Amino acid sequence: MKKVTLIAVLLVAIAACKPEIKPIGDAYKAGAGMPGTWELTSINSIDITLPVPEERDQSLMLADVANRLVITMKESGEYTIDQRGIAPNIFGTDGTWMFDRIEFPTMIYLVPTSGDTLKANLLNMPRIIDNQMGFAFTRNRCTKNNVTLQYTFNRK
Repeated sequence: MKKVTLIAVLLVAIAACKPEIKPIGDAYKAGAGMPGTWELTSINSIDITLPVPEERDQSLMLADVANRLVITMKESGEYTIDQRGIAPNIFGTDGTWMFDRIEFPTMIYLVPTSGDTLKANLLNMPRIIDNQMGFAFTRNRCTKNNVTLQYTFNRK
């Protein structure tokens, strides 16, 4: 009888210690924040040829607003360059964009109407409430990777 009472007390104690699960806020669909107009505000270059990769902030050249790249990402999967800026012309003037996976994207593909496809790792996945997003891509020289560029954008 003592065993049954002890088991009943333990079950009640365990049930009483169960944490209450409360909602933590609204759920946001992955990638839902990507459509919009984005302005390039930061460029970091990482020299990956060195034994210890060296990072350099090159954002100073974006201090003048006219030097900033402005891109509009549309929900239809198209993009347009609204302001060219001084960043290398790797996006063309327009094209299409897509994620590598719909559920949990980690990469974005930018396919200009004229030029090569840019495959970039997402630095963050912007939600509709986020005002910043970024991606990183690696450039090579003589078939060997030499620099990774990180572009950070703010929503306009």
